[in-house]
Amino acid sequence: MSLALEAVSKRFGATPALYDIDLAAGEGEFLALLGPSGSGKTTLLRLIAGLESAEAGRVLIGGADMAGVPARARGVGFVFQHYALFRHMTVAENIAFGLRVRPRARRPGRADIRARVAELLSLVQMPELAGRYPDQLSGGQRQRVALARALAIEPRILLLDEPFGALDPEVRRGLRRWLRELHDRTGLTTVMVTHDRAEALEVADRVAILRAGRVEQVGTPAGLWAAPANAFVYRFIGDSVELPCTVQGGIARFGSASLPEAPCALPDGGAFALLRPHEIGIAAGGEARVRAVAAAGPAVRVEVQAGEFVVEALLPPGAVPPSVGSACRLDLGAARFFPLR
Repeated sequence: MSLALEAVSKRFGATPALYDIDLAAGEGEFLALLGPSGSGKTTLLRLIAGLESAEAGRVLIGGADMAGVPARARGVGFVFQHYALFRHMTVAENIAFGLRVRPRARRPGRADIRARVAELLSLVQMPELAGRYPDQLSGGQRQRVALARALAIEPRILLLDEPFGALDPEVRRGLRRWLRELHDRTGLTTVMVTHDRAEALEVADRVAILRAGRVEQVGTPAGLWAAPANAFVYRFIGDSVELPCTVQGGIARFGSASLPEAPCALPDGGAFALLRPHEIGIAAGGEARVRAVAAAGPAVRVEVQAGEFVVEALLPPGAVPPSVGSACRLDLGAARFFPLR
């Protein structure tokens, strides 16, 4: 089922939360909403679900305007960060809850509910845990139950609000791979809120990056990495090194003989360069000096003193690191330049 937001705005009292949001997800697409705390991600998700109302603009599901349509009638499954499972109900009862509370005319029979619960327990790979209670489950298992409960009502759209935020990193990594596989099997249009860039870039088909209630850029993970729209997006989706510079006549100068000049298409004036640590080349000789060398997993982190600048570069696994104190020169050819604002 397709989803579209057209010129959606929202405020809480005098505080603006969303400004004129235009965003869409195609049928069967996995869209991640990525941004720092307070960027409006969860508010946007709650507007889609019908838990909040927009002050301007439209929310369309399958082309139909959701204005005045209550949350229970939107056909949306919502998974909260902290699961919101009923502690006094078994796993099976939690999953069945949304079916059992339907109006009598739309409520499946008991046998159909049991069959649906068994199907979902198999889908989330927990058939043996039907009789357990939430307190008897791990965090990852509870999250799977929450997903199964959201899927039980056969939603048109699945909404996930920081679904792995309460889990430790190792469990998160395993579950996000599982979530992507689950998405591919069900074919549901899915929108996930996260502040974890690795999570968004690994799982989603497209990522919308939000800041202060506005969408900064929407694109595929590869597209965002290759062509960030601005410095905020560049910094937010990956580690970066920032170097202030001055542009004059198409050349960026860093104010230190230890850093090479670089061609730059910006107009004359103050600017800054951004690079990924792994994009910075290091060669022997030159006026810079190696300050420190340390392991960073299989890679090697090298700290270089270049005049008044301290630059951290990341060498690939297997590279021979320079020795501390040795002279070196840096290659900044991969730098992207942005104007000061």
